[in-house]
Amino acid sequence: MPTRSGPPQRPLQQRPAGAPTVKTGPLGAVPCPWCNFKMDFRAMAGQDMGGMGEGSIGLETGSVFSCDKCGKGCKIAALDRITIVKLAPVNLAPRPATARRR
Repeated sequence: MPTRSGPPQRPLQQRPAGAPTVKTGPLGAVPCPWCNFKMDFRAMAGQDMGGMGEGSIGLETGSVFSCDKCGKGCKIAALDRITIVKLAPVNLAPRPATARRR
């Protein structure tokens, strides 16, 4: 086998067989890392986070929850805040002058 030039490579980190991966989803449909059931966290998020709750009740990194379907545990690994801008069309051309009717 020929020798490889360049910096040494780090060994790949392998996860144990059957261990779930981190799942990502919108606040209203976050998939369970065990069974992929989409859970709704909007009630726990304050309005400042885009949810319908009154405060951020336990919705922070490291909080542990159980899946609504399979009951297995999962924890919040990270929270990302995304701002979405929606644009509506508007006519910027001036209106033509029309004669007044009496």
